[in-house]
Parts: sequence; C-alpha cells; structure tokens
Amino acid sequence: MNTTATLFLPAGFVFAAGGGGALPISPVQGDENLGVVEWTVVAPSDASVTEAKSFGVTLLGFDGAGNPVTRQRNISLDLVPRALLQLVMGDGESTNLSLAMGQAYDLRVILQNTGSADVSNAATIVIDTTSSKITFIPAPVQSDTLEGVTVGDINTWRLQMPNQAVQTSLKVRLIDPRPLDIYTGQQAAVVPGGDELHINISVRETGSIVVNEFAIFEPVGAIDNTISTDQQFKIKVNLTGLEVKDVNITLRQESGSGFIIADADRTPTSIDNFNSLGETFEWTVTAPANALSESFVVGWNYKDATSGDGVLTGESSKLSVITVRKAAYSFSANIVAPASATDKIVSPNQEFTIQATLNKLGTANLQAGSLINVRLKPLPPGYETVSPENQSVGSLGGAMNWIITAPENKTETETIEFELFSLPLDENSGTTAEFSQTNIPIPIRTKSGQLEMREMYISASSVVAEGQQEVELLRLGFTNKSDENVSLIDLLSIRLDVLDQLGELLPASEVLSSLTAKQIIADTQTVALNTSINPADFTETWVETVFPDTLKFEPDSLFVLSLYGKIKSGTKDKKFSLRISEKSYINAQDHDSQAQVGLELVDKNGNGRDNLQISSNMMVVVGSDFLENFFNYPNPFNPNSGSTRFSYTLQEASEVVFEVYTLFGELVYHQEFSATDPQGMGGGAARTIEWNGRNGAHQIVLSGIYVAYIKAGSKIAKTTVAVIR
Repeated sequence: MNTTATLFLPAGFVFAAGGGGALPISPVQGDENLGVVEWTVVAPSDASVTEAKSFGVTLLGFDGAGNPVTRQRNISLDLVPRALLQLVMGDGESTNLSLAMGQAYDLRVILQNTGSADVSNAATIVIDTTSSKITFIPAPVQSDTLEGVTVGDINTWRLQMPNQAVQTSLKVRLIDPRPLDIYTGQQAAVVPGGDELHINISVRETGSIVVNEFAIFEPVGAIDNTISTDQQFKIKVNLTGLEVKDVNITLRQESGSGFIIADADRTPTSIDNFNSLGETFEWTVTAPANALSESFVVGWNYKDATSGDGVLTGESSKLSVITVRKAAYSFSANIVAPASATDKIVSPNQEFTIQATLNKLGTANLQAGSLINVRLKPLPPGYETVSPENQSVGSLGGAMNWIITAPENKTETETIEFELFSLPLDENSGTTAEFSQTNIPIPIRTKSGQLEMREMYISASSVVAEGQQEVELLRLGFTNKSDENVSLIDLLSIRLDVLDQLGELLPASEVLSSLTAKQIIADTQTVALNTSINPADFTETWVETVFPDTLKFEPDSLFVLSLYGKIKSGTKDKKFSLRISEKSYINAQDHDSQAQVGLELVDKNGNGRDNLQISSNMMVVVGSDFLENFFNYPNPFNPNSGSTRFSYTLQEASEVVFEVYTLFGELVYHQEFSATDPQGMGGGAARTIEWNGRNGAHQIVLSGIYVAYIKAGSKIAKTTVAVIR
C-alpha cells in the first residue's frame, strides 16, 4: 500500500519531536483494505477557555491505473484549560490575619482547581506551625497532615493563638502525589506558588478603641471649655477601632447636672472604615441655666472583631467644662444731677445730667473687642445736648453721661429715650448678650419753680423817732413751694418803693439813711444778712436790697426775712411807708438753671392774694426830745373797739411812770416800768405804752378829755387824750 497521510494542525498545536509531515499509512494485518497512521501532537499550554478546534487530514494514494487519488477529512475536538491547582484561604479571607491573644481560630483552607479539566484522586495537605507559637486546640485531636483532600472542600484546623502579642506565620503545603489531570493522566498543574500557602498572623491584644481627639469645637468662644449658661455648644470625638465590631458609643455627663445632650447614643457608619480610618462623632449639648462645673466622658461597648461574642467596654478621659453665667447686664438710665432734677422735673434752661449705667450681672465677658453701645434718641423739642449721642462701655460695664439743657419755657411731660444698638455677643456662646432691657424712656417735664411770699406781722410800733436805728420796717416770709428734691430757689434782691402819707413817691434819702436785713429764726433770735443797697446814696424813690451771698430757700421751709432801716435825723413829722409794688421787684431764680421762678403772694393769714403789692405800716417820725414828743394815737379813741398808744423817746434808760388823770385831777390809771423793760430802754428809739381806756378797777372810763403824764427820771411830759364811747 503506497499511501500517505498529512495532518494539518490548528494554531498553537505542534507536533511532538519528529512526528510531523506526511506519514505513510501502515496496513492493518489481516485486512489489506485498512491502514493506520499516528501523530503525536502537543496542545497549547495557554488555553484559558474551552474552544472547539479543527484538524485537517489529507490522504494521498493511486488507483489501479496508477493515477494519484486524494481524499480530505476534518477532525473536530474541544481544547479545554488544563487542571490548575492552588491552595487558598476559605471564605475569601486574607492571608494577613490580625487575631487576638489567646483567640481560638478556625483556619480554613481550600484546594482550588482554577482550570477546566477535572482531576482524579485526592490530595494531601500539610500545615507547618513550626516556630509560630501557634498550637492546635487539643480536643478533638488534630494532625498537621490532612489526607483525602478533594478539590473545593473546606479543610479546617482549629488553632490556638499564643497569649502574647507577636508577629508570626505558618504554611500550608500541597504535597505529592498530586491529583491527576483527567485528560493528560499526569499530575495536575499548580498555579505558580499555589502549592504553598503562606499565612501571616499578627497576634495582638484584644480589639480596642483609640481616642484620637475629644474636644469642644463650636462655637469658637467655647473651645477653652468655658461655657455660658443656657448656651448650646458642640462636642466631638474622633475614635479609631482596632479589630472591633458591634460598637455602641455614648456621650454622658458624669454628675448629671442638667446639661441636655441631643442623641447621646451613636454607632459607626461603617465598621470597616471605623477599624481602618476612624470616625468623628459630634453631639450638640445645651448648658443649664445655673453656673457649675461638669465633666463629659465618651463611653463605648463593643466586641472583638475575631475572638467571639464577649462584650468589652471602655471610655475616654474626662472633658471638663466650666459653666459660667452668660454675659448679662442690667441697663438703667436716670437723671443723677442736680439733685433737684432727680424727680424728673426741671426748670427752664436748667442743665441736668442723665446717666446710663450697664451693670455686669454675668461672669462671661463679651467677645474680644466688643462694646455695649447706647444711643440717645432724638430729644423732644427745645431740649439740647452737647454730649455725643452715641456712647459705649466695655465688657465690664460702666456709666455714661449726657448733659442736657431744658427748654426756655415750661413744657408738658415729654420723653427722653435711650436704646441699646448693635448688641454685642457672649464670648463663649457667640449669641447675643442678655440685657434687662434695651430701651429706656425717661419722662421729663420743664416747670418753673414756685416761690410763695407772705407778709408777716410786726409787733413794733409804727411811731419812730428821728435818728432811730434798726427800725423794723417790713417782715416777709418766703417758702419754696416746689416739689421735694427740686432745685433751691435763690433770692438775689428785693426792690422797695418809698411812699409818703399820700401814696406819692418819696426820695428815700428824706427819711432813711441806711437799710439792712436779718433772718428771723425765732422771736428772740435773728441773724444779720450780708446786704448792699442800690443806690447807695438813697437818692431814688426806691431802694434795692441786694444779697451778695444769695439767700437759698429749701423746698417747703419758711424763711422769714425782716428789713430794718435807720431813720434819718431831722425828719420829725415825716410819714412814710415801703411798698413792693410789683412781681418783678422780687428777683428770685432757680438755683441750678438761673431761670426766673413764679411768685405767689399770700396775706398774713396765709390766704392767696390777687394784689401783688405788699406795703409796710405807715411809719410816723417823731422828734427825739422827750418833753416835746409825748403823744398818743389814735386820738380820740373808743375803748370799746380798741386802745391808744402813747409814744415817746428816751435817750437813756430810766424808770418810767405813766398816769392818766381827769381834768379835775382825779387819778384814773397808773403804771410803772423799770429801766430794763422795753418802755424804759434808752437809745433814742421811740417807745410805746398802750392804754385800753380802763381805770385801775379795769372799768372803761367815761367819755371825755383826760390828761396823760409820763415821768422818766426827773423829766415829766404830758398830753391830752380824748375818749369817745
């Protein structure tokens, strides 16, 4: 049989050495019609998936005539990846393990076939724990060699970690004979390095949680751990887990003193991230209303990630917080000067001071550089100030003053208003500081002071002697009728017109040579007042008593003022009076504002008077000679309606005898006075003896003419007196 066969290979296939090309077909013994040819072919080694492959066979022979004959045929077969073995960790675990000290650990190993060709026969694997300090759990008894290992099954050793933290390793090896590839019949191939599993083990302490940061972080003013009362602030903690699971985290206050913690309990968002990167937890906390100290702690419970279900606990160090009373102030504003204006009633044109005060109540300060700003709002019409409208104080508080001038005229009640603006912030909370009020209205009224002037009784005789000194001419009472605490009223001067008996103006120089003033404290006590007279020469028909030291009248107290004059010599038979003719004659003003005050006149009984004029008694000037100047007034007189006064002058003190006789020489009345009695005093002043028209038996005498005698020492004077009943 002269026939050949040629085999054509798919890509990647090659013939074994010497086996390629056209090969002769060998006849089959006993059957000349059959022949056989063989090729040894090597499949490619890099097949990763099963693929169908086609082989071509070409036969070449000759027919009976010797002509060549060709036949072709294709042969198809599947090329599959070979069996490829590898040792791997069970459940996809890493070969780098972190296990706790003393932990029992099930090491799971799988013999894996990553190829497509199946294998036959079982395998044997061996664990090598030499020098690892890792031991087998004693029960049940285990061997380091596992036989009959089939592909894909989990093979387990129960291992015991050492009771100390170490870095160690162990090996699991696939030993010969390996399982056979069912197609090649040879030992299955192994992934490079796949016949040995190197397992690195970090034996660590039991899983734990590490605190990286624990602090207050908002607001900025609270990062020093000083908190204001009622303040809201934020606490954060950054924790990293070290091989932990089932973690629960809680922020708590140690003494439970009233802080409010929102959502105190937390869990990690991702336990993997928590164990690798860590996680930050934040809490919003509200401080109580009372100032105190407190400590916060972050506590946790968890389980070790690998060692079992035992619950472990831990906590952070303490975060101490001091709570102080938040920045708080009382805000007030009042009139503080002068004292007369503190009742919020001022005089026209008066200058007064309003003081706004910020008193610090809290412990916390304001944010650095902050001020408390106070604004004086626009003043009512007529009121003016030279002070800055806006003023400020710092964190400690303080006082600010505004000097304000009242309008020229009296007003109804108005309002002066102060307000806080651009409110500052608490240094700890960053929130607005607390104020008792932010707006203060102060009612104010401009009112003229009111001075009451009253004419007072004078007990002295209106008969005076020429040249007589210190004759009390006019007595006045002044009362400051303004409200309590208002300004004093100053009396600067009093003007008086001088009138004759007909009410005509009379030059003062014709009857007076001097004028003085005294304060009457009691009937027997007087205080001389510093005065000056305008004009000094008394040439005008008026005189003005000026008080250089200014008389100051306290509210609601009576000041009694008496004017004394010296009667000019040579004025015998003159009659005159002094009169305050109009309101402007009294020069009185508010002590603080220097504004003129209102004047109200009352009579001797305290009743109001429409007539603003006050006059002295008509003064009658008599001669200074004792013998020539003994007379009585009125004359005649009616004993039933009054009495008569006998006037005389004594240059020297003397015992005085006064007697009244009828024209027939009968004694009607007798009275004696010593030299120390007012009737016996000397000094040239007019003296007075009053007779009521009664005899020694206290009976009213009959109508008629009577003779009155007065004896002073060796001198005797007489006059007649008429009685009309």
